[in-house]
This record gives sequence, structure tokens and C-alpha cells, in this order.
Amino acid sequence: ELSLFPLRNIESVVKLFKIHIEKNSEPNLAILSIILGYIENTLTCSRAAETSDAVAHLTQKIPAVEYTFVEALYQRFLSIIKAHVDVASFGSPKFATRELVKRVSDVVWCTLCSSYYKDRAHLQSIYSYMTGAKLDSSGTTLAVVAACQALGYNDVHLALSEDHTWVVCGAHQQISVEVTWH
Repeated sequence: ELSLFPLRNIESVVKLFKIHIEKNSEPNLAILSIILGYIENTLTCSRAAETSDAVAHLTQKIPAVEYTFVEALYQRFLSIIKAHVDVASFGSPKFATRELVKRVSDVVWCTLCSSYYKDRAHLQSIYSYMTGAKLDSSGTTLAVVAACQALGYNDVHLALSEDHTWVVCGAHQQISVEVTWH
């Protein structure tokens, strides 16, 4: 996995995702979201990346993604979550509970910047959360799921409809938790 870094093209990103999916029962959502968020932000916010030629977009190399950069943002994410969520205070359940997911959601919400336009584009990744403390509703749900995963709860998943996201958890994903508004 480390040998793929720095990621310099789409092929290396696909290889990394493939390794995460094939090696783990649950891919590390935070790491993968940081990588994609960085690439998306760099390509969409850079004036140099703008072109009307669709073919140029397909052949364009991605900005180099260094492991140390990704790991630093990931460790920052972990430190925020682990400093504010004491799993033992919930009885260290085997599967996530509604109360635990709500606590994680509260932590994410309380660490977001309070004054920004939440419907702005490119606010759905852990990268945007770690670099600007900004998330849209889908990004908030993703951050909650990734945080629960970081706490060792792989039963927590993202649920989607055509216009909304929420969290499901429990042994059989029987618990539904709304985390996109506060």
C-alpha cells in the first residue's frame, strides 16, 4: 500500500482503492475520503485545471498525493474523534447504538465552522472537514460513519436515498439514525 505513494495518476488511486476493498472487510473511509477530497479540491479549485476540452481532463495527471500528508490529516481526524468520544461511557457495546452514533454526530457538528454556506460544492469529504471544518449534509454523514469506523464499529454504514443520507447501525443495520441536521 505505501509503495503506491505518492499517488500521481488515476491508476495508482484505483490500485489503492482496490487494495482497501479486497484486503479489508471495511475499507478505511477516512483515508480514502481524504485522498479523493484532496484530488477533487485541487483539480476543481485550481485555475490551471480549468479547460473546456473534455479529452484533456481524461489525460490530465492528478496532483501528487503524499502519504505523510494523508496520514497527518487522518491522525488529526482520529484525535478529534477519540478525544471527544469515550466508548466506555456507553458500556463498550459490541455494535454501535443510537446514543453512540448521536454522540459522534454531536462531535462532528461541534467541530464544524459555524459560518459557511452548507450547500456549496466540494464539502463532502473528510479532507474538507480537516482543512476547513466544513461539510455538507452528505459529508457530515460520511464523517460520522468514518468516525464510528475509527472507533472500531464496522456495523455503522451510510444509507442513501436520491436526496438524503443517514446512518444505519446495529448487528443487522436495524437502527436508523438521522445525523444531517442539528
